[in-house]
Amino acid sequence: MSCFDEERNPYNINKDSHYFALMNPLCAGGWFADGNKHDWVECEIVEDRYAVDDGYKVTLKPLDPYHAREDFYQSDFVSLMKTGHIVEKTSNNLHIEYEEEHIPLFGNVYVVSSGYYVTE
Repeated sequence: MSCFDEERNPYNINKDSHYFALMNPLCAGGWFADGNKHDWVECEIVEDRYAVDDGYKVTLKPLDPYHAREDFYQSDFVSLMKTGHIVEKTSNNLHIEYEEEHIPLFGNVYVVSSGYYVTE
């Protein structure tokens, strides 16, 4: 008997929602995840390893098959949501977009900042 038997889904994680998270791309023929790189990817919760109602872990599976799935302790998952490292998809307008900004330093010299962001 689990200590969570009386309270199902103690962190109130919406397991039917999609999420945006920084996930590792797969490399070496899809066998290994590149731990040095992270991309924003739309994900869904899958419960083939851990049930959300058990209050232990949650598994995010990217919709993009070229990224690795990841397990999170539920308390960490909620903390990452609060800090913006995981974003719940609350509307169909939320999407991932590439942005590039050229910041002039002097003359023809610029600092270029670029990356993928979750935006509406």
